[in-house]
Amino acid sequence: MQRTNTQSEFLEKLITLASETLGVEFLIIDEFEETASGLEQQQQQELFKSSGNLVQVETASIEAGVQILFKISTDFGKVTIGGSLSAKLDEWIIKLVNSTANLLDKEIVLTRCSLFLDEYSAQISRDFEELVWTRDLAVQLQQSDIRVPISKLVQEVFSSLLQTVQASQIFVFQYSRPIGRAAPIPEVDKRSLQSFGSGPVSAQSIPQILSEFGRQARQKIVVNNHPHSLGIEDLASFILLPIQNHDSEFGWILVVNRADDCSNTNYESEEARNEFHQDEFGTFEAGILQSTSIALATQAKNTFLHCEEEELLIGIVRALINAVDAKDPDTRGHSDRVAKVSRRLAQELGFEEQKCEQVYLAGLLHDIGKIGISDNVLLKRDSLTHEEYEHLKLHPVIGYNVLKDLDRVSYVLPGVLYHHETYDGRGYPEGLVAEEIPLIARIIAVADAFDAMTSDRPYRKGIPISEAENRLKENRGPQWDPDVIAAFFSSTDDIYEISFSDQKSDGKLQKKNVDFDFITHAVGLTH
Repeated sequence: MQRTNTQSEFLEKLITLASETLGVEFLIIDEFEETASGLEQQQQQELFKSSGNLVQVETASIEAGVQILFKISTDFGKVTIGGSLSAKLDEWIIKLVNSTANLLDKEIVLTRCSLFLDEYSAQISRDFEELVWTRDLAVQLQQSDIRVPISKLVQEVFSSLLQTVQASQIFVFQYSRPIGRAAPIPEVDKRSLQSFGSGPVSAQSIPQILSEFGRQARQKIVVNNHPHSLGIEDLASFILLPIQNHDSEFGWILVVNRADDCSNTNYESEEARNEFHQDEFGTFEAGILQSTSIALATQAKNTFLHCEEEELLIGIVRALINAVDAKDPDTRGHSDRVAKVSRRLAQELGFEEQKCEQVYLAGLLHDIGKIGISDNVLLKRDSLTHEEYEHLKLHPVIGYNVLKDLDRVSYVLPGVLYHHETYDGRGYPEGLVAEEIPLIARIIAVADAFDAMTSDRPYRKGIPISEAENRLKENRGPQWDPDVIAAFFSSTDDIYEISFSDQKSDGKLQKKNVDFDFITHAVGLTH
């Protein structure tokens, strides 16, 4: 162990004291070699008496014909005092040696305490770095939408991770879908590969590293500070670990080469600097990366489960719409057009995007209750009797009962149940008045009425657009919410584009049919 500046100064004072005060002919200071410390300790136990816990003293010997008066051996050096002295100075020499031994005892204790504090300070710094990183990652996870893939999360936080683990480069490779932990590792897709930092190691080296160490890393994180056997140019060290939980694997993290730039960090001492900034990766970096991997795997799993639920919901919505269209082919595309017009009205009324998509899905499902209406009524070519009309009026309640147990689309229920309520309270099923009617239902009511008026039915032809507009204006207040009617006439160009195709047949505008891509988009935004 090398002496500190304080220790060197102390020994220099000892030389001066011995030579000037006592007239000692020579004083030699030797360094102990660190590799011989075990042998030196054994020799000390055999040769020296203890003058304290840390300092050994030997007296009165002859070496190479020279009288050695005293030797003082410590963990950080050895002092030899020799020469010829008169007997009257022996007492002073003994006091000098004992005082020196005691002082060196204390000096060694202080030195060790100082080194311990430096090491402890460095450990606190590492722990703080890890705590800050973990907190930042937790905040990002908390603020992230569950639909956001981990690639976007990685993009936001991995630049700071690069500094935390003092690496030159970090590569993140994410699978398109999770795989089992025992499954073969997929080929690296450049489209799903993210890179942070700058360095000489190419992404083309990743397949080789995964091939050599992937299986091992699946069992325990791989920290390799001497990867010379790989033969990859400029690869000095790396850490490899999968992004995985107990049953699934979502990708890989590869950290490459220890960065040597720590000029911006202040350290209490050189020992603390060396302790904190190592040339090799160690347990500190491995621990941070392990925590990061677990957090990303959790987010990836939740995102995947959410996507599965979303796909299932989209499938259910499509199946329900197809069921209604199969039940009544003459109204095919009606629900889709109502949904799109309703969304445009919601936008005009200032709804947020997510709320607009909720209105859209409610419009899609507003007539789902018709699957419970008798075919004799639904497909009748003539006008309905009073009894048949009363039966048809049950479809909002039937639709509500069909959908009420689907918690993920509970927001559509008011639109499904109340879209036939009227502003003056003469509607059904409950006769609600004005703002007692949920706004989503008042919006769908206008969109539904416009599409119904301008569409052909088995028992009548659709009316011209101009006549439909007049009816909307005339019944603003008694039947429909005046604000929604105002929104309609503020967005007629978009509404006509939504409702009618550009192609014409026999001079009449053709209605557009359902677009399932809009369903996927709406479900994605509402959950």
